[in-house]
Amino acid sequence: MPSSKSRRFPTPFEEARRRADLIDARNALWPSAVELEAGEAEVRAMVVDDYVAALGRGDRVASGAAMAEAVTFDLLNPGRESLREELAAAGRRAGRAA
Repeated sequence: MPSSKSRRFPTPFEEARRRADLIDARNALWPSAVELEAGEAEVRAMVVDDYVAALGRGDRVASGAAMAEAVTFDLLNPGRESLREELAAAGRRAGRAA
C-alpha cells in the first residue's frame, strides 16, 4: 500500500536542468565539427605521407594499401575533396622530385 506522503514531482526548472544535463553529457560523447575537420586533415596527411614514403621505397604493396585506404576514405566521405586524387598528385610530385 502506498505511503500517505505524496510523491514529489520536479518543478519545470528542475526538469529543464535535468534535460540540459543529459544533452550536455550526450554531446560530450561526440566530437565537434572542428575536431572532425582536424581529424580528417590528420588522416589525409598520414595517408599521403605513407603513400609517398612507400613510393620512395618502391614498396608496391604499401602504396597499394594506401591507395585502397584513400578509395575507402572517398567512399565514406562523399562530397569531400578526393583523397585518391590527392595521392595521385603527390605521386606525380614525388616522381618529378626523384
